[in-house]
Amino acid sequence: MEPEPGVLIVFAAKDGQEALDGDGKESPFAESLVKYISTPNLEVRRLFDLVRDDVVDITSKRQQPFTYGSLSGREDYYFVRSELKPNSARP
Repeated sequence: MEPEPGVLIVFAAKDGQEALDGDGKESPFAESLVKYISTPNLEVRRLFDLVRDDVVDITSKRQQPFTYGSLSGREDYYFVRSELKPNSARP
């Protein structure tokens, strides 16, 4: 599969690896994704870097998520974006 420009595809495991179920209620990939996905202002590429690092650690390097695509470097992408209100009180 060749993604169109502006599309990011994320696999729970790279080619040739099995996506592990883990010992908990969720898989290591799903557990880590849930941990980060609602973090405000966490850029999507950084989010999936953190997920990858967690999964590699949790699985003792038996599973490595893989990201494939071509998002524009001129823009940032977020699942949750939090803006500071103008003239907000600061200590």
